[in-house]
Amino acid sequence: MENLKVKVTEYKGILVIETLKPEEVDKDFHPAGGGSFGCVLGDSKKLGVSSEAMELLKKISKGSDGLGDPDIFGDNESNVVFGWIGGVFALKDPKHCEGSRDYNPSLLDGVCTVIENVTAEGAVEAIDAPEEV
Repeated sequence: MENLKVKVTEYKGILVIETLKPEEVDKDFHPAGGGSFGCVLGDSKKLGVSSEAMELLKKISKGSDGLGDPDIFGDNESNVVFGWIGGVFALKDPKHCEGSRDYNPSLLDGVCTVIENVTAEGAVEAIDAPEEV
């Protein structure tokens, strides 16, 4: 996992997107901020996705806009791009997500690294926390 920049796991039906070592500069990773409201990983070879998370990504429908949350698409240089709205750590409920018109999670097959579904402790705590009224 040392070459990975972003990992995606699943916990209780929620996608957990975690940037690894967000403080380290990576030419293929563009974090939110500076006019950008989301993060983009321009090379999905640096993406780890658990099988459980991939199942959820494949259930997200394609939208009609040029921007999706999360989003997976091919660029003009034959890279597979993975992006999402929000910061370096994000929780996404697939029931409330919509990909862009170019959304295609099947592009990740054979490109990203399949990882174990080990979710960050902070995400588990956030998902398990009682809802505030």
